[in-house]
Amino acid sequence: MKERLAAALALMIAVLAFTGAQTVLRQYHRPPLKDHMDVAISPLAQVALFGGDRWLAANANATRALLVSVMDLSPGDFKILGQVQRDVALLNPYHADNYYIAQAILPWSDELRSAQYILERAAKVRSGDITPYFYLGFDAYYFDRDFVRSGAYFRHAADQASGDQREQLLYMAAKFDEKADDADVAIKVIQQVRESAKNPALKAFLDQRILRLERLKALRDAARRYASLRGQPLSSLDQLVAAGILPALPEDPLNVGYRVDAAGVPQIVSKLRTYQDEKR
Repeated sequence: MKERLAAALALMIAVLAFTGAQTVLRQYHRPPLKDHMDVAISPLAQVALFGGDRWLAANANATRALLVSVMDLSPGDFKILGQVQRDVALLNPYHADNYYIAQAILPWSDELRSAQYILERAAKVRSGDITPYFYLGFDAYYFDRDFVRSGAYFRHAADQASGDQREQLLYMAAKFDEKADDADVAIKVIQQVRESAKNPALKAFLDQRILRLERLKALRDAARRYASLRGQPLSSLDQLVAAGILPALPEDPLNVGYRVDAAGVPQIVSKLRTYQDEKR
């Protein structure tokens, strides 16, 4: 009798928690999500829904993140995806699929802060796994331009490795400290993620990112030729066509576009706030 009463009470608490979360969520506008995901509810409510089992709640959310199609998501959708994956990292920071999918999608979709949080949680608990620290180092370098933090992450990765792998990571830490913006490095990292990906939609998503960076690299090569020929840095991408260096400007496969920064270097147009900005 006592067992039945306890089970009924647990079920009632779970239902009340879910109902309360839904009531709160209805007060806020939320963008529609595709197929397998429509909202991110609080971690407490998630655990209640799964009978107090935080690991089961984490696995359920990780499955939602794995199943959602990334090809046609809006910026608001990526924000919810980031929150869902952050919840997984909170409930189960050991979850390897969660941090892997987070790195493959979120930093490239203006959700760097979520990706960094997920990777940091994984790095702290996954002893002997160099990958979270490797991705943290790359993200700090490529998105934040924080070379000191990037080198520190690569040294942390080296601490998890041994032999030749350790030496390569230490060498990479030094190279990242001294490099300027390098599209080749970004392309190699995304290709590495793509080679391990099994989901065809995710592979296609990463292919778009690779193509985008390859076209950025071509623009930068053309900008260097322009500066060499004209004796001054590029101020507009149209100058590359007017000078006959390119027959036409390449299109961004993600329809966001490219721009020229104050130093005359082509960049991807982005509204991305840096990790350091988000922490302030």
